[in-house]
Amino acid sequence: MPAASTIDRRWTLDSRGRWRLPGRMVVAALVLVLAAMIPTAAPAAAAGDEVIQISTGARHACALKSNGTVWCWGFNKQGQLGDGTTITRKRPVRVDLRLSGARNPLDRVVEVVAGRDFTCARRAGDSIWCWGANGFGQLGVGHTGPQPKPLKRVSFGTRKPLTLAAGDSHACATVRMSAIQDDLACWGKGTSGQIGHGKLQDEATPRHAGSFMGGQVAAGSAHTCVRLIGHPAGDGTLRCWGSNAYGQLGTGGPPDPVATPERVRVNVFDAELDAVVQVTAGSHHTCARRSNGRIRCWGLNSSGQLGRGDYVRTIFASTNVKKIDDARDVSAGHTHTCARRSDRTVWCWGSNSDRQLNRGSGVSRKHTPVKVRNLTGVAEVSVNGSSDGGFSCARKTNRTVWCWGSNKRGQLGNGSNAANSKDPVRVKF
Repeated sequence: MPAASTIDRRWTLDSRGRWRLPGRMVVAALVLVLAAMIPTAAPAAAAGDEVIQISTGARHACALKSNGTVWCWGFNKQGQLGDGTTITRKRPVRVDLRLSGARNPLDRVVEVVAGRDFTCARRAGDSIWCWGANGFGQLGVGHTGPQPKPLKRVSFGTRKPLTLAAGDSHACATVRMSAIQDDLACWGKGTSGQIGHGKLQDEATPRHAGSFMGGQVAAGSAHTCVRLIGHPAGDGTLRCWGSNAYGQLGTGGPPDPVATPERVRVNVFDAELDAVVQVTAGSHHTCARRSNGRIRCWGLNSSGQLGRGDYVRTIFASTNVKKIDDARDVSAGHTHTCARRSDRTVWCWGSNSDRQLNRGSGVSRKHTPVKVRNLTGVAEVSVNGSSDGGFSCARKTNRTVWCWGSNKRGQLGNGSNAANSKDPVRVKF
């Protein structure tokens, strides 16, 4: 055994010839070991790199950063990522804007929305730019044909676009007309009446869908809804139009297309639904968050995406989601729905085909909400998907983004080759 002087002078030899550390050193060592065993929280995003809004499409997702830039990831066959290519990306890439032959970043963005295979962004200068699939004129630039990067702005004349929504193949914006009136304009696929201008036809440029004080617009696969403010019927009432094949309009009416806005009812016989503070449109279902924290949903329910406790296929009027009475955000996807509660946890229901509910392979669907494990401090939730698979994303209060579910097209954004993930993984910018 070496002499004490050759070891560490903090060690001493006791009366039995054993080497010991002073008591305070033992305590310090234990503290270090325990600290190493405790998992640390993911670091917050760096200044200027913080994500302030997210949006999910059918197989891609986009994020808006605090510096006004847009980043997208996932499937890119139609150029929906906006990087000028059709290469699928497993990690986020920055959307670029090319005008007059000069390549400049798309910046000063204040809102981004992802449609099925296209994306739109609203800039602080009151202009809207779209890119990706354009087979039905959903880019709003007057012609069809895909654009893998934003080339031309959507024209509203001198009017100012305020809010934006993108569905499968159509998009809508509320447009400020005066201090007391907003117009709603929609463009793209319209064969189910989702444009709202009274015709069943596609439109490659924005068309007037009604005049209201619109607080928010939501677009599904082939239907559209708007939340009204300052309306005679009361703030927080809804108007929906388009396909009603699965009762997604919530009007209680027949499953026929509706080409102009109609009011949403509490049920088939009651007065219209009111006190709505947020509306979200899935592929074939719709949900509304009310001021009392409850959520009401209607439409297709074959996967339990209405959260009502059964799998009754179609519901033509709104019904309460079970278990949740303190919702602060809600997002409807292809066949599942998620909500953020007041404690900043996320609860999901509907299809779990690709683990988008945060449950394993033994669970195919859930008709009531279940809590997403290992996910706290959530500020925003956005979910979507397609027949190719569903996925969910959440933005945390530290402005990082986490996704789970299908990753067949790289839509989880963490660079992984895994087909799916039950657990939330951090998007790697």
